[in-house]
Amino acid sequence: MVAASVALSAVLALCDQLFWATLTIAVISMVSAIVRLVLRTRSPWKIRSVGFDCFFGFALGIGLLATYAAIMLL
Repeated sequence: MVAASVALSAVLALCDQLFWATLTIAVISMVSAIVRLVLRTRSPWKIRSVGFDCFFGFALGIGLLATYAAIMLL
């Protein structure tokens, strides 16, 4: 699911749909953080602790959206 979302985002970016490409990566990042938070030890991916993984998943999603918004507001 994550790999398909990254591929979709790349296609969207090549089609000059940068908002949708950024939104796709941001949403999949936050969804993967939610999956890690809910599944805890049964999660399909584990990098560090649950808190560490969730923090970076949510931070990436929010950070991408904030960066896109800041660039558009310039």
